[in-house]
Amino acid sequence: MNKTRRIVLLSCLGSSLEYYDFIIYGMMIPYITAVFFVDHQPAVAYLKTFSILAIGYLARPLGGYFFGMIADIYGRKKTFLVIMSVMATATLIMGLLPSYKEAGLWAPLLLILARILQGLSFGAEIPSISTLIKEHSASKPSGHYFGWIISSTSVGALLASLVVFLMGRTFSTEEITQGLWRLPFILGGILAVVAFILRNQIDETPDFLQHQHANNLHHSAKTILGSLLKTQPKSLIRGFCMTFFFSYLIIFTLYLPVYLKQYFGYATQTVFSRMSFGILLAGVSAPLFGYLFDYIDRIKAIKVITPLFLLFLYASLKMLEAHASYALEIFLLGYQLFIAAYSTNLLAILPTLFPMPVRSTGMGLCYNLAYSVASLIPLGLSAWVHPHNYQSMILGCGALVVSITLLGTVYTKQKAAVLYPI
Repeated sequence: MNKTRRIVLLSCLGSSLEYYDFIIYGMMIPYITAVFFVDHQPAVAYLKTFSILAIGYLARPLGGYFFGMIADIYGRKKTFLVIMSVMATATLIMGLLPSYKEAGLWAPLLLILARILQGLSFGAEIPSISTLIKEHSASKPSGHYFGWIISSTSVGALLASLVVFLMGRTFSTEEITQGLWRLPFILGGILAVVAFILRNQIDETPDFLQHQHANNLHHSAKTILGSLLKTQPKSLIRGFCMTFFFSYLIIFTLYLPVYLKQYFGYATQTVFSRMSFGILLAGVSAPLFGYLFDYIDRIKAIKVITPLFLLFLYASLKMLEAHASYALEIFLLGYQLFIAAYSTNLLAILPTLFPMPVRSTGMGLCYNLAYSVASLIPLGLSAWVHPHNYQSMILGCGALVVSITLLGTVYTKQKAAVLYPI
């Protein structure tokens, strides 16, 4: 195994474990709501739980910016190790928190603190790992490497989904809310420690070492931010817009168990089991999409994928009205294929938008700002969607997201890797 592939493998293993930690909160929302907001009306309780979910995403730009600067000043490897330390601590805190009955208002307040720490850590994860792979792969076609990264996050999501599914299948809701809800978080904290050990074996990137040796790096947060805002404002806007569609797909996934149960009558455990198969399909297909997009104009691919998703969403909503098992399976499998195709393409584009001295900071900002805005979508849908308008609201939201994403492709040129490797 050559050096680049070894680094990609270690990065993927760490990324899958970190993704599990960050997404397990969303998977556990039905149980978290019962533990931390037991005295509230169901609609209000879910609204508060989704608000804390959003807080984690709102913290991501700060984490992406802060850790991005650390990576641009002190190196990629050191940043990776700090990121995992913060994630391990936050996830373990979640698993050890007292319930609302035990600590009152302190319980949700501590939950918010832990979620903020998770957001700070995960805000730097994908931008940092994309930067690292871009700089280690040099001029070689790198799309398939990003496909493996997406595949690794699918493994993390699959693990989270399976843990919640098996727990719900084995134990009653009462047993879980009485204490077993802690287990997925404690497991996540342990996995984060494993990821820390794995990432300690990753080498610093040649690009960073070369610029460091030449003293061609910024040495303060102020100079990095100033350089980024002065020289790269269009890249920040383009990165935000193109990331927005991907962040919408991921955030909306966390809303699906509630949405599909409330408006189409599908059981939560059925949704989780079908989501697990969809995530597995995404994990398998992402590297294949990565190879494909190494030789296709990436911007044109975005212009095709996003409108196709709107057509898919419209057809899926019509099928789901039949309340049939096949409709749910087609929707969740197809949904994950769109995630795999778009994300693999996106992660290969983003590192090319910024020069090396500000690459981690630039990616951290635009990538996570998109997630912060998208994190408000479940909150809005919970408040505004009702049985008489849910289809038009979902389609309208999707159309708005696609429009913003297509805006990011304006004046953005990206040629196929067969001619100009990225």
